[in-house]
Amino acid sequence: FRSCAIPDNSGHHLDVCLFVLECIPRMMSASSLTALSLLLLPVLCLAAREQALQGHIKIDAKVTEAEAKVNHKHLKISANVTEAEGKVNHSLSKIGANVTEAQTRVNHRDKDPFDDPFFKNHKFDDPFFHRHHQPSPAVGLAAAALPFLFFCCCCCCPIGCLCRGHFKASALREKRESLTFQHPAQNIRQPAISLSDGMQRLAQENCVIIQQKVNMLQELSTHLAGYSIQTANSFEVLSAAPGAEQEVLLACREVQDATALLAMNLGGALAAAGIDAGNAYADRSKAPFRIAVGLPQASTASASGLVEVTVPEGVTSGQQMQIQTAQGGLVQVAVPPGVAPGSKFQVQLPDPALKSPGQAQQVMQGLVHGTEQNIDAPFLYLDRPFAFDCMCLNRPQVEVFDMRGGAKVKLGVISDPFAWMDMTFNLHVGPNATSDTPPSLSVRGAACQPGAVCQCLGLCCGRHCQEAYLEVVDPQNGDKTVAFITKGWAGGMKEMFTSANSFLVDFGEVQDPACKALLLATALFVNYRFFEGAAGAGNRNRD
Repeated sequence: FRSCAIPDNSGHHLDVCLFVLECIPRMMSASSLTALSLLLLPVLCLAAREQALQGHIKIDAKVTEAEAKVNHKHLKISANVTEAEGKVNHSLSKIGANVTEAQTRVNHRDKDPFDDPFFKNHKFDDPFFHRHHQPSPAVGLAAAALPFLFFCCCCCCPIGCLCRGHFKASALREKRESLTFQHPAQNIRQPAISLSDGMQRLAQENCVIIQQKVNMLQELSTHLAGYSIQTANSFEVLSAAPGAEQEVLLACREVQDATALLAMNLGGALAAAGIDAGNAYADRSKAPFRIAVGLPQASTASASGLVEVTVPEGVTSGQQMQIQTAQGGLVQVAVPPGVAPGSKFQVQLPDPALKSPGQAQQVMQGLVHGTEQNIDAPFLYLDRPFAFDCMCLNRPQVEVFDMRGGAKVKLGVISDPFAWMDMTFNLHVGPNATSDTPPSLSVRGAACQPGAVCQCLGLCCGRHCQEAYLEVVDPQNGDKTVAFITKGWAGGMKEMFTSANSFLVDFGEVQDPACKALLLATALFVNYRFFEGAAGAGNRNRD
């Protein structure tokens, strides 16, 4: 056995026994072989039994492995079935949600368009949708109101503003026609040419007309070249008193320095080149202006009623003397300033003096020699500095000075407070007055009056669309109407093809010469604020 070198494992007992049985007969006798066989028979039985057990264990292991494989496949089939059922249920839930969403949209078509279940049932990777996947009601209302606001801004607001201006202008016109002013009592009106003081000329008038002269350079450049070149403007103040119509009282000349004119025209050039910031300097409503108001150049008096007088010895300027007319009438005449004894001056006699021989008449003023148009000695000076206003910020104002006697005395300030759809001006009287001082008078009127919006309306609608009205009220007397300023109609051709405007100032119950001078300055200020043009291509008067 030792020489066989066979391992003594339980699985190899049978092979060993067979090997022994094969080798023993060669070495032993028959009787010994029989006895040995009987001894080895239990061993062979045990070995056969052990080998059978090993085979049964292998078979059980293979059966167990087969059962495990069957159970694993059954689990996979069950998982696939469960997953399929989940997908079917998810698809059914999505179909139900879509059906519900469709029914909601059909039943609630008037709801907020942003209140869409799509934004509620779906999430996006965009952080915006994670924060705002449910729009607020305010956003929906704002989005729904945008078309309405756009329509109102484009159509309703301008139409409403025009309607308001039309009705307010009609009310002011009816008030103007029905109102009877209690004009202050004055002496007999003197011919303007006999008064050397501009304030005296203005003080004796109850109503004046301001006419703007046609600026030929500006009009020619506008119509021929399509580019408006802004230059200094000039005005005439005419009397509207009965019997003295169209008598020139005062002359107003714009005293613009070269810097202001250059800035306006340079701003217009920049605006024409596409730079919108240039409009801030090209517009007359923001550009500075300075106006000198003085006496006009004296016109030749009519030969009828014109008398030449020689000052006798002993009579000085300001004294009165009595002269006799060619018809034998006596006239009391005051010697004008600057006329020495022995000098001659002229007197314009009114018709009543010529028709009343033998009776002294009212004191007549001697005629003064005409000077160049308000170059030598203007008696009023209007100063409006540059103001880039924005709504209620930095509102413009005009300071009015009395220049008589070589002194510069402040008469008052004209301020332009902010108003949405009105033209409003406040008159602050006094040498120390500012825009914060309580106003003595207020001027107001609708900004969207037909006569102030479009000059074409005046050609087809008559007077109702030709004039613009501003009433002057006394805020210290319950806003009582005391005067009127009316933008008149200069004529179809002049209105359509020029930028010249005209204004009628009815002083009404205003007696103070300083207030009359401020009302005259206010009319000029209104012209520059609302009815003047701007430098640049295609710009004309603002109305």
